[in-house]
Amino acid sequence: MSYNVIISARDLSPALSKLLPWWSSCVCAAITSVAGKKQCHLTLEKKVEVIKKSESNPSLSVCVLGEIFCCGKTQISTILKSKESIITLYGV
Repeated sequence: MSYNVIISARDLSPALSKLLPWWSSCVCAAITSVAGKKQCHLTLEKKVEVIKKSESNPSLSVCVLGEIFCCGKTQISTILKSKESIITLYGV
């Protein structure tokens, strides 16, 4: 059985946060859950935050950044590799 759930920050009630404890530390725009595996979809603003956090503290690994932003290390690595285009899109 698979299912999709998309949650935004404004939809999260205190009761729901007890059911989804991993959400409390997440800063994602949306989390999709398919067959029990959560996927975090970062907005452009959150991607810029990842880049700024990485640049301000270079000792943070992609694993740690992934935990902070509740997504995988591959997604963080991809964001950091394409930071020039992300910053250009954002207009920083």
